[in-house]
Amino acid sequence: MIGNAAEWVADWSPLADECNGASERGSKDTACVGASAVGGVPATLVRGGNFLDGEGAGVFNVRGDFSPGFGDVGIGFRCAR
Repeated sequence: MIGNAAEWVADWSPLADECNGASERGSKDTACVGASAVGGVPATLVRGGNFLDGEGAGVFNVRGDFSPGFGDVGIGFRCAR
C-alpha cells in the first residue's frame, strides 16, 4: 500500500507550513500535521508516501501541507469496493 503513490484521504487539518521529519510513532516516516499551522487555511491529508519520499514513505507517513487544489504525479486516490 505504500511506495507507489501517496493517497488523498477524507481527512482535513489546518495547513502546515513545515514538516517535523518523523511521525509521532517514532518511525522515519514524514509527518506534517499540526507542525506550525497557517491560520485558517485548510489542508487535505495525504497518507502513505510515494516513490519520491525515500525512507519517509511508510505506513505512518501523513502530510497536511497540501492545499485542496494541489496536484502532483506522486499523489492519487484508491478506488475500492
